[in-house]
Order: sequence, then structure tokens, then C-alpha cells
Amino acid sequence: MTMRNAIITYAEGNDFVEKLDSEIFLQNIKKHKTFHKIVFTRLLSQKNLEMLDKYFDEVIVCQNPIYNSARDRFMSYYLWMIENLDNYDYVMHLDFRDIIVQKDPFDFMVSHPDKEVFVVSEGMKIKDNNWNNMDMTYYLTRLQYHKDDFSEYYVINGGTIGGKIFPLSQLFLLLWTNSNRPSQSNTDQATLNYLYPYLKANPKIMVCHPLEDSFCATGEGIKYGDVDVKYDGSLVCNLAGEQYCIFHQWDRTTIADKIRNQETSTLRFSL
Repeated sequence: MTMRNAIITYAEGNDFVEKLDSEIFLQNIKKHKTFHKIVFTRLLSQKNLEMLDKYFDEVIVCQNPIYNSARDRFMSYYLWMIENLDNYDYVMHLDFRDIIVQKDPFDFMVSHPDKEVFVVSEGMKIKDNNWNNMDMTYYLTRLQYHKDDFSEYYVINGGTIGGKIFPLSQLFLLLWTNSNRPSQSNTDQATLNYLYPYLKANPKIMVCHPLEDSFCATGEGIKYGDVDVKYDGSLVCNLAGEQYCIFHQWDRTTIADKIRNQETSTLRFSL
């Protein structure tokens, strides 16, 4: 049986999927034919479910309880993954809307056969980013023990995580269980950031870094000057000229308007 690869994403609410940036994402992934595309959904009209069906190989209406979408999407993914362990080799979770896939990310994963899970560093340290610093500080207040010093940890992004389907499913289960706390402010990204040194220490996990490889560039690191990139009017590359597989949080960068202007003449949700 030929194994396949798939990107998975989550979309909730009609207003969300009808935004201009969401359609830029949809038009972008439509161009890619080398992997399956699966979207998990909640609170969408029949019209929008049918619209998504034009872009994705599978549109799934979530059946598990969703109280916090950023957290509970990982349980949606997990339940699907354990039913599809024999159908897919690699899977990658991508945020919906602020992602541009520039080239097949699974080629990058396959080129590192000793790695089974790929997480993405934004290229900046937690202590240098106000939101992540506050997020982690709050996270530690929910712990009784093991309140590790995170000052030198790099930010790991919760919106771009990939790998072989079984080990990745286990990471998603871990993220869900450890984010399932009394406060909704206990985020999946804080869990990832807390785990940073343990992820780094695992020889089967690759902590990708935008200054060290071409897997993913994240806009937050670019915005605050921690990561320098090249933009040729079409693609975002590292300073060595290597094209990134994924450009995440592009809407937070100075080239966001250029990207929107390139696309708006052909999109339904243009202003």
C-alpha cells in the first residue's frame, strides 16, 4: 500500500473562513498536489463547508467537544490520526489563514530520515517576546513543581508541527492533556515552550530554526528583527537564498500588504 502525506488544519466560524487572508491560504494550498489536505471544522454553514470541499481532500466536522479551539483541535487531530495510522506516513498541522506553503514540507522531513517529529522555533527567545514571556510566566503559576527557568528557551510555535503520524499523534495528545487546565489561558504553545529542552534533547525530534534550515520562517521572529529573510516579490528565502517550505504569520511582517495586493484582484472576499 502506498503511504501518503497530509496537512491538517482547523477552521471555526463563518467570519473566520470568509476573511481575505483565509482565502489567500486556500488559494495557496490549492496549488499543491503532492500531499493530501484535510480540514477539521466547527460552526460553519453548509455553504462554507461546500466551499472548503473545493480546496480539501477531506472536510471533517469535529465530533469531540470543543471548549477551547486552540487546545481541543489537537484532540480532533489525535482521534483522526489513530484511525489512520496505516494510511499516512507523515502529517503536518498548519494554522488556518496565516500560512503560505512555498514548497512541499514533507520533502524536508523525508530528507531527515533519523527524525520523526519536527517542531518550529520562531528564532527568538521567550524572554525577548512580551506575549510568550507572559504566557510562560502564567504557565508556571499552574505548576506545583519543576518550575524550570525558561529565560534562554527559544519560542516554539504551536501552529506548525509535523512528523510521522504515530509519534506526532502522541505529541498532540501530550499537548492536549497538558493544556487542559482550569484556565483557558493555559495555552498549547506554553506547553510546547515548557518542553523545549526536552524536545531538543530527543534525537528523534528536530527543533527547526529559521537561521539554520529552510523548513519554516515565522513572522513574529521577522517582525522583531531576530530573523532576517530575503523576499524577491514572490518567495521568502533565508539569507543563503534557500526557499523556506512554509512562511507562517506572514501577516505580521512588512511584506503583508505586498502579498495581499498580489492576490486581491482574483479573490472572492476582496474589499
